[in-house]
Amino acid sequence: MLIIYGTRGCAACRLTENVLRRASAPFEVVDLEQFPAKAIELRTAGYEALPVVQHAGQSWSGFQPDRLREAIAFGSAARIGDRLGHAAWVAGVVMMVSYSMGVNRPRASCRRRRW
Repeated sequence: MLIIYGTRGCAACRLTENVLRRASAPFEVVDLEQFPAKAIELRTAGYEALPVVQHAGQSWSGFQPDRLREAIAFGSAARIGDRLGHAAWVAGVVMMVSYSMGVNRPRASCRRRRW
């Protein structure tokens, strides 16, 4: 999940949010006007421009569309991987249950005869 640190009047922050919203990427917005201690912490860490974006252990400041695209691609690949993993698990369970019930077993009349 992406975390965006910004303020209400920041145009670059709104652009960043709009890009993420259009991509249906999960993100959280932290308003630095409500958390001044966090604003001081970010300033002392060397960030001079807003928004400050944190994602997967990396962070950057300012509106950077290229880095946002990378973060969106990383997040969507992870979501697809989760879905595929779950689908494979469900398919395995369905196959085991149906085989135990005799649904997928070949009938005697359909078996190939050996000469």
